[in-house]
Amino acid sequence: MKTLRLAALGLIVLGLPALVSTDAVGQDQLKGKTYYFGTSEPRTNISFTSDADIELIQGTTNKLDAFNSKITVDASGKKATGRLRVGVRTLKTGIALRDQHLQNATWLDAAKYPWITLDITEATEDRDGRSWTYKGRLTIKGVTRDITGKVRVRPIPTSVKGLGAGEWVRVRAKFDVDITKHGVVIPQQVGAKVNKVWQIGVDIYGTTAAPKRRR
Repeated sequence: MKTLRLAALGLIVLGLPALVSTDAVGQDQLKGKTYYFGTSEPRTNISFTSDADIELIQGTTNKLDAFNSKITVDASGKKATGRLRVGVRTLKTGIALRDQHLQNATWLDAAKYPWITLDITEATEDRDGRSWTYKGRLTIKGVTRDITGKVRVRPIPTSVKGLGAGEWVRVRAKFDVDITKHGVVIPQQVGAKVNKVWQIGVDIYGTTAAPKRRR
């Protein structure tokens, strides 16, 4: 039994260098590169949830403005800046009439403010090498607010095939947004149906291959 335990321990110890080096190489993959997001709708998943007293609203979009959604990592591989931009008219809740309400002047006012924009002014890799802490500016309905949070960042190994051109990275995050701080006034008659704080989920893939405009 003791021999088996020693053998198992030896296998674990021998395996550690490989695990560490693989993770380090993955993070090195980010250095000095710009990643474009929104080039693949199946790999662009953004959700929003309003959980109120008498109604649960769950919405999604699979679209980012690919020409204005990119993140650049500096030469150290530990700092980044960028921008992500979502079209208000791409937000869907599963009910067409509710989508129309969401886009009207009372709510997000898609006609006057067609974009929701997150400007990442500073992102820094955490010590674990997998998560990043970011600071930024979130603009909804023309109102900009500071935002901070954490994201999970995973470079996709170049050996993985089928993703498309370029080198890929996966970014995941969750955060809350108080829509009343962005100029949205919730009508009293629907207050029990809409929570002022929405939970946002982001699971998106970026590639180093810049999008091409159609002629």
